[in-house]
Amino acid sequence: RSSILDQMGIECDLIEFGFYSEQDRITFSEGLTTNFEPGTELTSGQYMQYNDGGIRILIEEKEIQNSVSLIATLAHEASHYKLLGEGNLEENDEYLTDLTAIFFGFGIFLANASIPRLQTWSGVTHSGWEVAGGSGYLHYKVVAYSLAFCTWYKNEDSASWELYLEKEALKVYRKSLKYISKTYSRPSNP
Repeated sequence: RSSILDQMGIECDLIEFGFYSEQDRITFSEGLTTNFEPGTELTSGQYMQYNDGGIRILIEEKEIQNSVSLIATLAHEASHYKLLGEGNLEENDEYLTDLTAIFFGFGIFLANASIPRLQTWSGVTHSGWEVAGGSGYLHYKVVAYSLAFCTWYKNEDSASWELYLEKEALKVYRKSLKYISKTYSRPSNP
């Protein structure tokens, strides 16, 4: 977490970190598990700013199982501090928060974490498929385009890291970078 905060220019001692759990799974004899209530939305992280100036970032415990999603969530929640905690934004905007994390160098993590995947699960007597991933507020194509724009705008060489993008995001990233490079003129002082 401190290297994420360091990359974003945030002092680590300003923020208190913790974990929470939204899913106390209930297991039925048939091997099915649930606790999800229709109409509720599960979260990966929470940013809290208290009146006394205290800042708290909480991460949902399930994020520990996926390092890519964990880093994406920590970067997103730290971006709340950059926008709200530093007074750069008066009202929360989740899309802008994701874009801020991309700007500060966490686009690969946000892109890869935002791609939904089917994965298998198995219980005592049953097995099946479930959707994993698809986290974040922006679609992976929007994240890939935003990552391409930041790369172009900052005049960075992405050859050393672009292959870490999942193939779906990499395809959109490369197409977007080509389009942006042909369409726009780079500002003289980015």
